[in-house]
Amino acid sequence: MRITIILPFINPSGGVLSTFFLSNALVKLGHKVNVIYPIWRPTFGQRILNLRLLKARLSNTARHFLGSFDYNWMPINFNLMKVPFLSARFIPDSDFVIATAWPTAYFIHSLPKSKGIKVYFVRGIETWSGPEGEVLNTYKLGMNIITTSKYLESELSKLGVEVKGRVPNGVDTELFYPDPAGLKIRNGRRVLMMYHKIGLKGFDIGLKAVSEARKHEDLDLVLFGTYSPPDINTNFEYHRNLFGAELRRLYSSCDIFLWTSTGDGWGQPPMEAQACKSALIATKSGGIPEYTIPGKTALIAEKPDPRELAKYLINLLRSGDNLKKIQDAGYQYIGKFTWDASAKKLERILAEL
Repeated sequence: MRITIILPFINPSGGVLSTFFLSNALVKLGHKVNVIYPIWRPTFGQRILNLRLLKARLSNTARHFLGSFDYNWMPINFNLMKVPFLSARFIPDSDFVIATAWPTAYFIHSLPKSKGIKVYFVRGIETWSGPEGEVLNTYKLGMNIITTSKYLESELSKLGVEVKGRVPNGVDTELFYPDPAGLKIRNGRRVLMMYHKIGLKGFDIGLKAVSEARKHEDLDLVLFGTYSPPDINTNFEYHRNLFGAELRRLYSSCDIFLWTSTGDGWGQPPMEAQACKSALIATKSGGIPEYTIPGKTALIAEKPDPRELAKYLINLLRSGDNLKKIQDAGYQYIGKFTWDASAKKLERILAEL
């Protein structure tokens, strides 16, 4: 198959990196894959004269010309194409053309048939990133919609959207595994969280859980993210812009990974942390129910309740045996979820369109 995937930009976000891993796996199956992104990124429904947006777009363009987007920590076996802006003239003829973030859905909808059968890969209900009406309207454009999780399929069904199939994320266990350099840093109380400014990531919920747990047990809070360190009134260790082997060592250095998202479509970091043998405590959201067994491979809070999450933290901090059981079981189970399997599932879905 000739498959073209359109990204609105490239950066180290979960959606972009998941596209890269999936594209590599599709190439292994013998498909020709083009991943295309524009230097001049879409506006995401914001006014072009918005000064903050204009500054961000100019900064994004400058970074491309300066070559600061570096993915040398992972193989790129597909054809990664940088174009000036999204236009049909830059899109090769293909069998399938796949939209990712919602602005690319409008673009793909406008393409001629020669560019391929139109597919919209919904990785999240992206009303947080643009005008709600414009985002929701993309589901009514008549394209073939696929998604990642049962949760997203259910949310789309509530909107009257027919989903052609689900393609779950995988985890690259050649990249993410228990790294001896990280494991030797563990002390039984290192708790890792991702810092993100978007509300649905649940960072404040996680902080409340940590604060409650600290009333009963000592723990070392470790944060990572792509932003500057957060201004919060608590002790923490911070790591910024870690990828590849550096991120693997960080996951491996932490005993527990705390994931408190309330609206992610899937949730990739918990899979990577488990592959590095970190015990997972998480809220029941996105793909969590599909790659965990509650009470066995992870401790799962039914609701984003800081007190319940704190209870799980205290449980693992107090019992080295319980901690090791969750670490070992999570590590064994998450290895079943591979990008190769995800690519084969996408291949089957596309073949049936």
